[in-house]
Amino acid sequence: PLYSSAASDVYKRQGLNTLGNKVNATWHSATHDKGGSGADVSAFIRGVQKYRCKMYLDLINELNSFDEPTGGTLLDSSIVHWYVEISKDHKVSDLFNLIAGGAGHFKMGKQFIVGGKTGDNANATQNMLLTSIANAMGLPIQNFGEAKYHNGPVPNKYLA
Repeated sequence: PLYSSAASDVYKRQGLNTLGNKVNATWHSATHDKGGSGADVSAFIRGVQKYRCKMYLDLINELNSFDEPTGGTLLDSSIVHWYVEISKDHKVSDLFNLIAGGAGHFKMGKQFIVGGKTGDNANATQNMLLTSIANAMGLPIQNFGEAKYHNGPVPNKYLA
């Protein structure tokens, strides 16, 4: 529902539709400071992020509650990726990727701040992560996305 016309209804049911100007009461508009006072916009963005975090945690807990016949849980054999796709005015410096489970391909329980820049893409590591996720799922690709952002997969030191 994040990009549909019903998105504001979903957020409203969650108590998140706090922006006064209904025309601009969307997630995208809020990231550009449209639709209300600075405090209203900030509260809306925080509320949406809290809602999304709750949904992510609910999914992780659900996967973790089912045992696999061979041992472990469904979470242990899953890669659950959460990426904040929109940031303040489309700046890539405040985006994050979160992976749970890892399916034996990613080191869990650690935070890695992986910087770097390829051409004009200050977030080239996003392409690297998507390449690594595809590889973990058995897709033998070397790169993900546009050629100018090709960097291959995430370096092995970040993988299990």
